[in-house]
Amino acid sequence: MHDDFEDFDFDEILELVSQFEKMIDEGSYYFFDLEELEDIIDHYFHLNDKARSKQALNFASIQHPGASSIMLRQAQLMIAEEQPDKAMQVLEAIESLDPSNIDVFMTKGIIFSQKNMLNNAIDEFEKALKEADDPGEVCMSIAFEFENHGHYDKSIDYLKKALAINPENEAAIYEIAFCYEFSNRYEDAVVFFNSFLDKNPYSVTSWFNLGLTYNTLELYEKAIEAYDFVIAIDESFASAYFNKANSYANMGMYREAIEAYRQTFLYEDPEATTYYYLGECYQKMSRFPEAIDSYIKALEVDTNLPDAWLEMGVAYDELGQTSSAIRSVEKAVGLEKDNMEFLYVLAELYAKANRFADAVAAFEKVIHSDYNNSDVWLDYAELLSVNKANDSAIDLLIKAIRLHPQDSLVVYRLASYRFNAGFLKEAMRYLEKALQLNYENHTEIASYAPKMLELPEVNNLIEAMKPAIVKKQRKRQQ
Repeated sequence: MHDDFEDFDFDEILELVSQFEKMIDEGSYYFFDLEELEDIIDHYFHLNDKARSKQALNFASIQHPGASSIMLRQAQLMIAEEQPDKAMQVLEAIESLDPSNIDVFMTKGIIFSQKNMLNNAIDEFEKALKEADDPGEVCMSIAFEFENHGHYDKSIDYLKKALAINPENEAAIYEIAFCYEFSNRYEDAVVFFNSFLDKNPYSVTSWFNLGLTYNTLELYEKAIEAYDFVIAIDESFASAYFNKANSYANMGMYREAIEAYRQTFLYEDPEATTYYYLGECYQKMSRFPEAIDSYIKALEVDTNLPDAWLEMGVAYDELGQTSSAIRSVEKAVGLEKDNMEFLYVLAELYAKANRFADAVAAFEKVIHSDYNNSDVWLDYAELLSVNKANDSAIDLLIKAIRLHPQDSLVVYRLASYRFNAGFLKEAMRYLEKALQLNYENHTEIASYAPKMLELPEVNNLIEAMKPAIVKKQRKRQQ
């Protein structure tokens, strides 16, 4: 019955609109009562048809001069046409005739908000709050205004008022979670949601946001427990399964995560992101064929998902399928040309495939970007060294030291390459510096210049630079 009544109202409004447009087009004249014209104007507002809205408003102001509801809609149209000052004049005229008109206060508040006049906007909303039949909605408007200006504490206060009026206000619950998050008050959020759930234990939205908060705090078991409450109340809440899976994955419980991700498919169409995360779980378990299959399914849903192309390439590489790996990562790089992390992975694959020129070109682009990772320099230097370009590798590492002067691995590598090039004195100098930076990493020498460790002076330097605490431990063991 209710649906039929709504359909009847809709048809009636369309008939009114048709009658109005026929009148305008024919240049005739009909009489509409005030409520009919309000419905016609609101219909055009809903369609964002400003021309027809203006026609209807002009006609209404002639048939019903001084009607505050028509004047209010005129002001709202002026706001839409970016004429706030004219709108304010109309609103003040209405207020002089009807000093307790809530819609006037709310509309003035919107104008002040657009002008970034926080205090004035709040003053108007507060006036509306005193007169409102539905104070919860006004509280929401005040909360949004404070939120837009970064006053999250005050926003939370009004959101709590809105929830006190209507505990089922899901928008207020999501917004209060947002405010706690942006003000980094996660512990306070936990306290609030637990307190709220004590009184409203079947609030699915609150359980869900409590789970999100616990997950942010890395309290994954508690997060899973919260998501389980969501599912117990509403088993079709797909996002609860998805986020439960994320918590399992964060705990390294990949089998459980896979099961939870798959459960989302029972209640919503498969999403590319879900398949992608499934692939990640399989990859963490070294189940690379299944990971690749998941990434392919992700890309069937969204072919422009760069992370899926990248990780599929990594999985192919783990299976020794370097050519397939390169094709996948090239796709990822094509989608995110400025992503130097992707290009770095591609450079390493080119090196593995003995595509020296391509690898050099990729490494050069990465090191001349803002990508600040010393591993790139080390891998590029190794590529040059392996391809008999030891002098170029040394020059590269000298540049790397200027950018990463405290990175002992770069200095150990330079010491190794200088030794291999026959410059023992310089190699010793770099070795001493590296030992000062990080003694434990001196084992790097064995990997890149093993013959260096055959020299007595090298071993004497390593022994002399040994930290006192290591010497004491060794002495006790003896």
